[in-house]
Amino acid sequence: MAEGFAVPKGSQIKYLQRRLDELQKLEESFKSEVNFELAHKMGHQIKGNASTFNLQSLESFGLRLEKAAQRKDSAAVREELIGLTGIVADLLKELI
Repeated sequence: MAEGFAVPKGSQIKYLQRRLDELQKLEESFKSEVNFELAHKMGHQIKGNASTFNLQSLESFGLRLEKAAQRKDSAAVREELIGLTGIVADLLKELI
């Protein structure tokens, strides 16, 4: 991210709302089977987008979700998904 670049609050809110929706859908899909490919993709995207949207606190959560999915560790994916969903929801509440 360019130094001094301020991400508009509205953009952060939209980003977090989309991620929250996606995370909740992913969590819902786990009732039948863990989709490691989707979990990996989401973790990777969140890790990469965190600094762009000035939401660096999400970076480590995204990385852990990505790594858990790479290992095909269903328990860890579920745990990271719950944590990531919680922090995204909390950040969204702070911004609204």
